[in-house]
Amino acid sequence: MKYFSKKLLIFLLPVFIVLFPPLFILIKSGETSSAASLLTKQYLKSNSLAGLAYSYPIKPYKLDAVKMIKPRVLVLGSSRVMQIRQYFFRGGYTFYNAGGFAGNINELDCFLNDLPAGYNPRILITGLDQYWFNAGLSNVTSVDDCKVANDSIALFSLFKFNFTGIYRDIYHGKIKLAKLFNNNNVGLSGMMNNEGFRQDGSYRYGKLLTDPETDVDYGFKDTYKRIKSGTSRFEYGTEVSEQALQALDVFLEDCYQRNIHVVAYLPPYPHIIIDTMMNMGNKYAYIKKLQAALKPLFDKYKFTLGDYTDVATTGAGPGEYLDGFHASEKAMLRVMIDLNRKDSVLRQFCDTTQMNVLLKNAKSDRDILND
Repeated sequence: MKYFSKKLLIFLLPVFIVLFPPLFILIKSGETSSAASLLTKQYLKSNSLAGLAYSYPIKPYKLDAVKMIKPRVLVLGSSRVMQIRQYFFRGGYTFYNAGGFAGNINELDCFLNDLPAGYNPRILITGLDQYWFNAGLSNVTSVDDCKVANDSIALFSLFKFNFTGIYRDIYHGKIKLAKLFNNNNVGLSGMMNNEGFRQDGSYRYGKLLTDPETDVDYGFKDTYKRIKSGTSRFEYGTEVSEQALQALDVFLEDCYQRNIHVVAYLPPYPHIIIDTMMNMGNKYAYIKKLQAALKPLFDKYKFTLGDYTDVATTGAGPGEYLDGFHASEKAMLRVMIDLNRKDSVLRQFCDTTQMNVLLKNAKSDRDILND
């Protein structure tokens, strides 16, 4: 028996040596965290980033954070709103950026329906991605299709699908074992690249800020490919979707009934990108029709809509972008300053003087505080 056990141990030892490093990395880094535990780990550390590399439980993570914080000021939308920061607003008001939750127009109302009973934000700032309203793109889901699952990805599944990838990332220097220790962040993206969600829900783009030339869209290479092929959020379309307009009306009426004041905007594209799109005949004609189609709905509920499709309309310089369809923090601060000018309810929550000081003293075209 002892002889067999020894043989078994000798046989299993190499297997253990091979399997242990990926398992240790996944567990130690927090990659296996559920949305709830990810939030707990993040909030136990000051100025911590939550950035998972091998999974992306953004919907339950953002929804759980809102349920925990119950912010008076809430930001909602796709990744194109994640550059709005807490310090754009007056101190004393709770704030959270739930950007990244919504991938289409119906998911805005899904989010509201998942809020805890008795809680509503006072003001909701939401980005309305232009392509959500493209009649040439079927992207309006049923409300029943966007239920938020709170289950985390099982360790076995993470290990199974990322085993070789982890070794590859170690070999290429993307995972440095020393950074797994004494690190304030949670998740491999947070630990390795200082990238992830801040505690206010905004997103810090690590490598995109420090090494922009390594990004797939450097020089808008990937964006131009999308425009040329009419794919991946740059699909062609001539008309505004009536179905999307109806879904927006349902969302706005829901907000009105809940006494939530909505300040919405069409998110910015870099000037050179939207100029390229608008000079392609009628391929993106729906974008030109959006303001006229959306404004009556906002007037109906006395809500505010700003159109910043061309980032240059905010006074932003040519470098105030992250990629072909994400504006930088500095550009988003310009958007907030203009929305603050347009909306009297928003002005109660914003300090215009402070915002202008932040804009003047921004560290770069891409970020403001370099944090």
